[in-house]
Amino acid sequence: MAWARYHQQAGNRIRSVLERATYGGDTAVFESAAESIPAGFYRNHEVIIFKVRGDRISALREYWNVLDPGADATGN
Repeated sequence: MAWARYHQQAGNRIRSVLERATYGGDTAVFESAAESIPAGFYRNHEVIIFKVRGDRISALREYWNVLDPGADATGN
């Protein structure tokens, strides 16, 4: 909450772009990249995995890799 409050008060906005969506069986995987606007304050690579049972989400896993502004998606 403190992180979100800081960026809201500073006027920073976050732009997220879907890089890849993969579906198979009961699993959907979404990979996205996010960056602050203006650039340079925040970068993130995120993977969200959904398991579906019937018409409902039965499980969700989320992985984040907060990056230095000049780093690639691996953190280098």
